[in-house]
Amino acid sequence: MSKNEHRMARGTLYLMIAQVVFLGSGYAIHIGLARTISPIEYGRFGVILGLLMILQIFINMGIPETVSKFISEGRDTKNVKKKALQLQLLFSLILFLIIFLLAPIIADLLKDQKLVDYIRFASFIIPVRAVLSTLYGVLNGFRQFRKSAFVNIIYDIMRVIFVFVFIYMGFGVFGAIGGYIFGGVVALCFALLLTRQNKEGKNVFSKEIITFTIPLIGFAASYIIIMNLDIFFVKSLVVNQNMVGYYTAIKALSSIIFGVAMALSFTLLPSISKSYSKKDIFQTKSYINESMRYLLMILLPIGIIVALTSKGLINLFFPPEYVVAAIALSIHIFGIILISIFVVFGSVINGTGKPKISCSIGLILILLNIVLNYYLIKSLGIVGGAYSTLFVGILGVLLFSIAVFKNFHTLIRLKSFFRILFASIILLISIKIVDIFYVIQGYKLILFYFLFLGLYFLILFLLGEVNKRDIKIIKELF
Repeated sequence: MSKNEHRMARGTLYLMIAQVVFLGSGYAIHIGLARTISPIEYGRFGVILGLLMILQIFINMGIPETVSKFISEGRDTKNVKKKALQLQLLFSLILFLIIFLLAPIIADLLKDQKLVDYIRFASFIIPVRAVLSTLYGVLNGFRQFRKSAFVNIIYDIMRVIFVFVFIYMGFGVFGAIGGYIFGGVVALCFALLLTRQNKEGKNVFSKEIITFTIPLIGFAASYIIIMNLDIFFVKSLVVNQNMVGYYTAIKALSSIIFGVAMALSFTLLPSISKSYSKKDIFQTKSYINESMRYLLMILLPIGIIVALTSKGLINLFFPPEYVVAAIALSIHIFGIILISIFVVFGSVINGTGKPKISCSIGLILILLNIVLNYYLIKSLGIVGGAYSTLFVGILGVLLFSIAVFKNFHTLIRLKSFFRILFASIILLISIKIVDIFYVIQGYKLILFYFLFLGLYFLILFLLGEVNKRDIKIIKELF
């Protein structure tokens, strides 16, 4: 492993730790709300989160990734930051006004006028996240992943504190939304302190930022919409509105998978951009192979464990009535794994300066997702939503794999792929055998998760897939 690969791997682990904290704080919020408010109100909270995720496409994924790319290529930091913040603030304020004013129409489309005030209050998150995400892009462009992870963790901790303080004060869903806003403000203050450094270089023009940002937003829109559109179809098509709350729960449980992919994509884009701009194809191929190796090594066992213990997992964190969503969770988790894989492939393509390819594939997937969500949810309910995510994920991986292989003639080393697959099959068989003789439930489930993962990584170690260099990277984090 080269010095650059080592740095990217370590940066990915820092951001993965931040994602784990993010997801842990998210779980705490979801579990707390599910146990303190009705499934219908909890479903409304899930709808608001889904709406925010889609809105944040325009502020979290476009300009911040463009900033990361330009800074990693040696552009003038002060100039890039200034231009990006100006554009980001303008876009976010326009988006804020649109959502605030259109809240009654959005609520009417979702057949629930009680959402109006929630939507309007949540729209205040947009400008805060706009500036914060741009500063994340600056830190990632400098490849200061440790600082980026630190700011993320500050946000997550403060978000939980504010959410539960406001809920304790009796503000309900408004309190949860307020926690996201105030947590963002605190994190923003830290980000401003950590991004004061400047590095001279070639100036960037606003037109360059916009030209590169637009297709990036298109790509980000594809996977964010695919991951969140299902909740809106469930809200509008399913008669039993409690199901919206149950589906929100399984989406929360599945989100840990996607957090790993996001951490990898944040480090991969500037790394690929730097190596590709220097015409170092060997290094670029190595980044791709190592990224997919780590991604599959982590995601596949988590998916298998969650799918095979879905009932116990839901019972562990949510009230008993939520267990009706267990089948949907078992399907949905693999859909999210596939989306995570094609998002990382998309970051590879974007890092080479060809975001139009990612955008074009993403738009195809959105259209398919709309059709599948409508027909499958109408006929199968929340299970149909899970199948929609799975089918779109399969096509997405296929199309993005072709695009990456066409450019670099590599995806993952076959030896690594078959070792990971073999260890995963042994894991699956082990869980099935244990399930025959012992009912795993309650907090014992967490213990068994660690035991199963320990067995999995032991097999990989014995096969030589997990080696001393991987262990060294983990040790250096501490």
